Amino acid sequence: MGNLNLNPYLVTFDTTTAARNTLPYLIDLNPADSLLGSAVIDGKTETQTTILTVPAGKTCIPTKILFVMTSASEVTGVATVTVGETAGWDTILGSTALTNFDATGQSWKETIADGIIEATANPDEASVVKIDVATAATTTGAGDTYTFTVYLFGALV
Repeated sequence: MGNLNLNPYLVTFDTTTAARNTLPYLIDLNPADSLLGSAVIDGKTETQTTILTVPAGKTCIPTKILFVMTSASEVTGVATVTVGETAGWDTILGSTALTNFDATGQSWKETIADGIIEATANPDEASVVKIDVATAATTTGAGDTYTFTVYLFGALV
């Protein structure tokens, strides 16, 4: 998992708007960071989505979470999310309103201070890291979108 081949949105964002959309902001990755998992999220739906299942016998040390907006139209209210393991899904990233994250191509990065997730010894009971859309985004019409990809970076040791 050493290669970080994410997606074209990481090189086609608007560099003239907010600091969250600048290249130095996005590439602030430690050389030890690997892409651990990702998921495409419909931010208009309150649900939990798996980002990573930690392999048995491994420990996940998350360092960063990157959100990239793949499609947003007529957004009237942004989503609030959490990321983590176990019920509540907030052991890595507590409740976070994605304020001003409402246009296609935008990015949002969160640096994790000290999250460590240990998988159990039984592969069937490995820890699962999920993103929870606790409050769905709202849009003007039924056909409007609020879809983003979440990337989890860190190390498995």
